[in-house]
Amino acid sequence: MMYNFRKIMVPVIVVLYYVIIGYAPFLLKGMLSYIIPALFWVSVLSLVLGITGLSSFLSQVNDSVVYSSLISAFLYLTVAFYGGMIHGFGLSPYSRSLIGMLINTVFVLSIAIGREFSRGFILKTFKSKYIFLTFILTTLLYTITEKPFQYYLNLNLFDFAVLIKFLGSVFLPLFSRNVFLSILVILSGPLASLAYLLPIELFYWWSPILPSLPWGFNTFLGVVLPILSLVITFSVTSPSLLKRVGMYQLGVSIKGIRHDLSQLKSLTTFFSLAILTVWLSTGLLGIYPNVVYSGSMQPTFDVGDLIIAVKVPADRIAIDDILLFMTPHGFTAHRVVDIRISDKTRIFITKGDANNAPDIEPVHYVNVKGKVVLTFPKIGWFSIYMKSLLALMFSLFYSNFIALTGFIASISLASYLVYNYSNKKVRRWGGWR
Repeated sequence: MMYNFRKIMVPVIVVLYYVIIGYAPFLLKGMLSYIIPALFWVSVLSLVLGITGLSSFLSQVNDSVVYSSLISAFLYLTVAFYGGMIHGFGLSPYSRSLIGMLINTVFVLSIAIGREFSRGFILKTFKSKYIFLTFILTTLLYTITEKPFQYYLNLNLFDFAVLIKFLGSVFLPLFSRNVFLSILVILSGPLASLAYLLPIELFYWWSPILPSLPWGFNTFLGVVLPILSLVITFSVTSPSLLKRVGMYQLGVSIKGIRHDLSQLKSLTTFFSLAILTVWLSTGLLGIYPNVVYSGSMQPTFDVGDLIIAVKVPADRIAIDDILLFMTPHGFTAHRVVDIRISDKTRIFITKGDANNAPDIEPVHYVNVKGKVVLTFPKIGWFSIYMKSLLALMFSLFYSNFIALTGFIASISLASYLVYNYSNKKVRRWGGWR
């Protein structure tokens, strides 16, 4: 019983810390934002080493995997540097004083080492029976917890454009990196993942200048490079090691992709299209798709239609054009009924085709995303249904957090007792099995 409790202690503590900090953001104000996370991850590291010992992790180390991790980190920094040469560099926002750099270094090292050793503990403890499930859940856990809990609460993920941008610029890069880190930990322990992670993290915290990359380039950097790094890692990993850790089929598949030019082209095409879709969906290329949520433009387009707007200069917008523009309540698409000049700036008076009067607020060009050029009827209903479902789930979770936590804990305890009873592992206690 105690052994099983010790096994689940680390992931439970990580989740509880993340949730508690999320509901008590005052704990991360000022210097506390450095002290509390550092102390927490140092405590987790001490717990992990106290349970398993450092030698159990050192015995996992594979020199080839560690060297490939360093090469992958160098590749990442090289691409970021050349991206900076194209898009420019900016001054680092982090402290350049000796004391400030020392505090930042301790902060980065404590969090990185604590996270990777706890990741290694979870994967090492549970992978023997449930390797795929453990891998996915662990990767998701360490992906989500890279951003503060409050960050997700402040996002309007029910807005289609915000959701797509979040997935492309935040979630996919973080998830891809954590997939790669988890595989490194399985192959060679936390020292391999640290060999990849620390050079990148320390560069961003130490360098006086940093690449000023648009988020679209960061999407490419965060999604494609971990995939290439995975190819490099498996290319230097022996089949015997892959078999021992249960990843032989994945390693063979990736090596096959590496040697098969047609498959490599397919893989490259897939990721290129995925990134292009993200860029298009968020207006990075001057094209803005948007789902219609109201009937103010009936019969021109209806609720559930997908409209495509293209960025155009202000002097190319004429009366009767339909504009997609930003308002305090989100995106709106209405028709231009009048154009006025104020301080040499064009201001547009808009009106919905189904409305009786023009909009109260005029539209300034700075808020115009583009002119609507295409309409695809009804295909946006999927987005509307998903938005409603997510809103319902979030509302239930947020308003009933304590009740849901108790329910999940009760179900987990009951499942544990039933499982152990069925396997005759629950000893007699007080006359009850």
